[in-house]
Amino acid sequence: MRIGGLLWLSLAMAAAGGCGPERVSGGSAADEPAPTAAAAAPAAGGEWQTAAEMHRLERDFAAMIRLAPRPAGSERLEACRRLIAEELTGAGLGVRRESFRAATPRGVIEMANVIGEKAGDPRRILIVATHIDTKELPGVHFIGANDSGSSTAAVLEIARVIAARADARATYRFLFFDGEESVGESITETDGLYGSRQHADNIRRSDEAQSVRAMILLDMIGDRDLALTRDRYSSPELWSLLAVCCRRLGWPEIAAGESNAIIDDHIPFRELGIPVIDLIDFEYGPWNSYWHTPRDIPDNVSVANIFRVTRVTLCLLESLDCE
Repeated sequence: MRIGGLLWLSLAMAAAGGCGPERVSGGSAADEPAPTAAAAAPAAGGEWQTAAEMHRLERDFAAMIRLAPRPAGSERLEACRRLIAEELTGAGLGVRRESFRAATPRGVIEMANVIGEKAGDPRRILIVATHIDTKELPGVHFIGANDSGSSTAAVLEIARVIAARADARATYRFLFFDGEESVGESITETDGLYGSRQHADNIRRSDEAQSVRAMILLDMIGDRDLALTRDRYSSPELWSLLAVCCRRLGWPEIAAGESNAIIDDHIPFRELGIPVIDLIDFEYGPWNSYWHTPRDIPDNVSVANIFRVTRVTLCLLESLDCE
């Protein structure tokens, strides 16, 4: 994959703590001592910055709970889109709406993705994505605190942090997908992943795929017992880089989940040859028993773990932007 030739540089940057010769150590990633969790706080701003980020994550997560349930085509999902667009605009990002009509087993549904972008080198695009809809379960007030509340809050915060960085080199694109959830029981080739399929198709038609260096998907990242599933469809190179970031930040257990093959919003991008990684813990509750059930509630979600995945993703992005 295109990322392969850059892997060792990126691994070195991640282990050393970022770009710039003054921050590069002589040791290998494996030799790099892992700091404590407290040391993972940003150097600029220190404890205050960490507290501010936690406050914003808690606020955005609470907003996702208030706006639940929000299946595709619902008024609550439209309200969620407005909130996301306002936050991205306030952060100084360019914002647009990607509207489309999805043919579903329930008929045609008007859908729309929200896209925030920080312009940089157009030949180097880094995508960070989440879905914002919740599964429609007949007769159930499904909140989707973890699926998709946790990841939506995280990507909003990642977008704000990147927007404020003057040293960002690549073009950063933040995608908030509609219609990840299937209308039927399970995702199939024709049901589910509507928003990601739409954007991937637009990338294909614009011949932009060669410029996308990586697509990072966040989904179900708030489990109180967090261990990200090692998705077999994700790029091994990106997963290696993620593991280095987890060690560097003092949270190696985050990358210690079981292996599985996950069908999610990264798949349409993988089919374009884009390096992808799905950050997901698909063991939500004992034997994944909270997934798509009334037990996907705030009490079963840890905002501290959302923060940790946010930090790990920022480390991953910084490393990818170092080439």
